[in-house]
Amino acid sequence: MTKTWWIGLLVLACAVACDDDDSGSGNATYRCETFVDVWCDKAMSCLQSVGTITESEYAANFDACVDVGVAAARCDRAISVTLDYDPCLAAIDRMACSFLDVPLSEIDQITLPDPCPGVIIVQ
Repeated sequence: MTKTWWIGLLVLACAVACDDDDSGSGNATYRCETFVDVWCDKAMSCLQSVGTITESEYAANFDACVDVGVAAARCDRAISVTLDYDPCLAAIDRMACSFLDVPLSEIDQITLPDPCPGVIIVQ
């Protein structure tokens, strides 16, 4: 069964990473979706590592995370990314899984690494 408490974590991540703007162009939708994939992979791998989800639950939770994340990040409205985009992805990859080892009541206090706020520009 898919556990959905982490949706708040994903929406929080997307709210922090996405910024309203009307400048730029390019492969922003793809890059936004990649940001979501990287975040969801890290989060689900860590949730599995700390025992919150099982290996058999990974795929369903990852797919749900991506679906919710793409919608929450408004990837269909992405128009650009900032120069901090690649450092943000690298910082997510380097995050220790202990960032998710918190009580559910504190899940909304988890933040993205410093280079990430505002990296996805949406209309």
